[in-house]
Amino acid sequence: MTFDVAVQRLRAVVDTTAQLSAELPNGVPNIDAARARLAEGIPALAGEPLIAWPTLERGVMALGGDVSDLAMTVGEAALCEAAVSGAWDAIPEGQHREATITLLDFAARPALRAGFVATRDLIAAANWTRGTCPACGALPALAELRASKDGQTRILRCVRCTAAWPFARLGCPACGERQHDQLRYLHVENELDHRRAECCRSCGFYLKAIARLDPVDDSSLSELDLETLALDVLAMDAGYRRNVAAAK
Repeated sequence: MTFDVAVQRLRAVVDTTAQLSAELPNGVPNIDAARARLAEGIPALAGEPLIAWPTLERGVMALGGDVSDLAMTVGEAALCEAAVSGAWDAIPEGQHREATITLLDFAARPALRAGFVATRDLIAAANWTRGTCPACGALPALAELRASKDGQTRILRCVRCTAAWPFARLGCPACGERQHDQLRYLHVENELDHRRAECCRSCGFYLKAIARLDPVDDSSLSELDLETLALDVLAMDAGYRRNVAAAK
């Protein structure tokens, strides 16, 4: 598959996902439980049943996929849990595993985003210092580099639920590495520091850093992620990846 074809397919997935409705089950998320989790350093939505099987299945079908056979093998509840948590160990190895994970990931995003909106105020009030998302626990995919009176502020962004949170200017969100010789920056030609991939030699994680004057609107986050695919290719060709085991 060529790069252009891959971009076209992913763009279709992003556009369709934007049209999916977020149907949270009644009483989900539990706000009191979310507040207690954040106080303990646990993501607000951890363990919340944000999506029911019929909603997840409809989302996957809208995206052009079919996971009915997989649900019979793995179980509907297990697929829902995997889609929400992003823990893909439940998905068996096979020829189409990565495509299936992508479909489940995107099909769950409307529910994750609705869950984040419901807990946004709690998260804003929490003193969250971890590199993983305070809402859903995912590793960030993007970092906004915003000008501030102290120089530059790094705001991490989760593309699954759209949460944003501040993080140290220097350091790997996945493992906490802060040694300069273990951190490197990769640039697409002519981009310089405007857009770059921040890579960690210690754990192999990378995220894309974008210089911004204004915050990226939540509804534009997936589009920005898509627009910067060249950075993903550059980082992955160098042996880095988005999905690593984050340090606890």
